[in-house]
Amino acid sequence: RQRMGEAAVQAADAIEYRGAGTVEFLLAPDHAFYFMEMNTRLQVEHPVTEMITGQDLVAWQLAVAAGEPLPLRQEQLAIRGHAVEARLYAEDPGKDFLPSIGRFSNAHFPPVGEDLRIDSAIPPGEPGEVSAHYDPMLAKVVAHGATRAAALARLAGALAQVHLPGITTNAAFNRAVLRHPAFQSGALSTRFLEDHPPDLAVPGDTRARALAAAAIRFATDLAGAPAPGAPARSPWESGSGWRLNAPPCVRVALLWQGEREEVALRPLTGAGAYQVLGTAMEGHVHDGAVVLVRDGLRQRHRVVAEAGGLTVFLPEGVFHLPVWEADASGAHHEEDGACHAPMSGTIVAIAIEAGSTVRKGDSLVVLEAMKMEHTLRAPAEGRVQAVLCAVGDLVQEGQTLLELEEPA
Repeated sequence: RQRMGEAAVQAADAIEYRGAGTVEFLLAPDHAFYFMEMNTRLQVEHPVTEMITGQDLVAWQLAVAAGEPLPLRQEQLAIRGHAVEARLYAEDPGKDFLPSIGRFSNAHFPPVGEDLRIDSAIPPGEPGEVSAHYDPMLAKVVAHGATRAAALARLAGALAQVHLPGITTNAAFNRAVLRHPAFQSGALSTRFLEDHPPDLAVPGDTRARALAAAAIRFATDLAGAPAPGAPARSPWESGSGWRLNAPPCVRVALLWQGEREEVALRPLTGAGAYQVLGTAMEGHVHDGAVVLVRDGLRQRHRVVAEAGGLTVFLPEGVFHLPVWEADASGAHHEEDGACHAPMSGTIVAIAIEAGSTVRKGDSLVVLEAMKMEHTLRAPAEGRVQAVLCAVGDLVQEGQTLLELEEPA
C-alpha cells in the first residue's frame, strides 16, 4: 500500500496535476502492481474512504478546485475500522444480469447512521421508474464496522431491508457474495465469481414461506375477508371458498422462478385467516403484512400486491411472484412464433430480414439499454416471417420485434 501510494503521487507530480484524482492499479498475486488508469475526479467508491477516515472528500475536491490548500497532510490522516460498499443495481443476476426496467411502487431503505450510509437519488417511500436511458445503478449502500467481519455483517443486514417492489435488483446477489467464505476471508481477485459462484438457490423453507405469504395476501384481497377484529361482512360478499358437502378450499396459482406453483388454503372460520394445506403454517393479513404462524412462532412479512403479481419481503431476500393466468384450455398464455423485447431499449442492429432462415442461437436483433447491448438470439430453427422493428426504434418491454415460423 505504501509503494502504491507513492507511485500515485509520483504520477500526479509528473504532470503537475492539481485537484482530486483516483489512480488505479492491478495487483498481482506476488504483490507486484501495475498502473491501469487515472480518473481526474473522485470514484464511486469514495464513501468507503470517507467512512474510515471521517473526512469529506467531496468538500476537499471543491476546496482544491477553488484554489484552497488541502486541509490535512497525509501523515495527519488515520484509518478507523473497516468499510465496504455495495452497488445496488436494477438487474437480474439470475438472467445473466439483464437490466430490470419498469416502475416500482415505493422505495424502502434501512435507516442510516454512523455505521450505515446510503447514497441515492431515490426518495424513500416514493414511487419511481427505472428507464432504459441511464446506468442501472440505483444506490450505494456503505457499511462500517470495527472489524471486517462486522462491516460485512452490517452491510448484509442493510441489503435485506432494501425494497423496491416491481423491479428486480442485485441486493440478494450481493448478500450471497458477502456471506461467501472466500469473500469473508479476503481471498479476492477479478476471477472471484468464476472461481466462487455464490449460492443463489433459495432454501425450501424460504420458498414455502414466500409462496404462503403471497397466496394468503392474494386470497384475502380476492375474498375481501376482514382482518382479525374487523367488522364482519355479508357472507354473500365473501369469496371464502365454501362449498356444499366439502371442506372449503381456496387455490392460488403463482409463478415461482418461471414454474407454476399452486398453494391450497383452507379458510379458518371467523378468523379471517387461512391454513396452508400440506404445511404446518397458517396466517392472516394485518396492516398490509402477512403474519405467518408455525409451531407457535409468529413471523411478519411485508407483501405488496401489484398488477399481475405480489412482492414478498423476507429476511432472506425479496421475491416477486406473478399470478399465473390461464386461458380457456388451462394453459399459460404465451404467444408462439414471436421474438419479444425482454426490456425497453433502442434497436441498434438487425442481423436478419424477412424470409431469412435461422438456426437456434443465431443473432436476430441487438437491443441497447442502460449503456449495454443485448443480443436476442433465435430460440429454435425457423424462418423469419416478418421484421416488425427498425434500427433506431425505441421499443417497450414485451413488444413484438419479429415473427418466426417453424420449418415445415
